Amino acid sequence: TGDTARRFVTDHALEDRVRFRNLTYEEVEKDWRERGGHTSPALWDGTRLHQGAEAVVARLMAVVNLGRDDA
Repeated sequence: TGDTARRFVTDHALEDRVRFRNLTYEEVEKDWRERGGHTSPALWDGTRLHQGAEAVVARLMAVVNLGRDDA
């Protein structure tokens, strides 16, 4: 759900990297649809629209893990 994705953002302090937008606003929905939006929550990473809570959280996990040492 959207709550799952939102909670992931707040739990991992990603608020400075993720902007929440509400699809009830016409301009926001237009942007979402232009990027192929059909499922929410969704996350635009600048290249691709990740749709559905599982896909959004997976993409956010990649952001959280970026730069960590594997050692």
